[in-house]
Amino acid sequence: MIRFNLYFKAVDAEFTLKQKTGSCKPAFFASILFIFFELILSFFSDGPDYDIEKILYQALALGVEEELMFRGLLLYTFSFAIISTRFDMLGAQINVAGLLLFLLFGLVHGIMYNGGEWCFSLIIVLLTGCYSFIYCG
Repeated sequence: MIRFNLYFKAVDAEFTLKQKTGSCKPAFFASILFIFFELILSFFSDGPDYDIEKILYQALALGVEEELMFRGLLLYTFSFAIISTRFDMLGAQINVAGLLLFLLFGLVHGIMYNGGEWCFSLIIVLLTGCYSFIYCG
């Protein structure tokens, strides 16, 4: 059921410290846009108050794990499990595996257990799915 590739290289799964030429500028502007959007959402909502320690922890520690898991391991695995041709979606070349990963990433963040009950937030699913598309595409 599981087949191992003896010639696997970390670069095959996009584990690299090199950036693609021209990718830093759009990622920087997308990050600034998302920070601005999140600030607007937090200003108009009754969400929890966070201190600087929690914000830094969530921005730095959790992001590394999500990048390795979702965009590294799962995208690489899904791409082998679901074979499809790449198509252009808003300028990004993606396949069906990428679309499913965007949906999974959004669903994982949108289903929460809070105060003894399960909650589902469609806005969080849409936001994190869009984040996943922009940063993964």
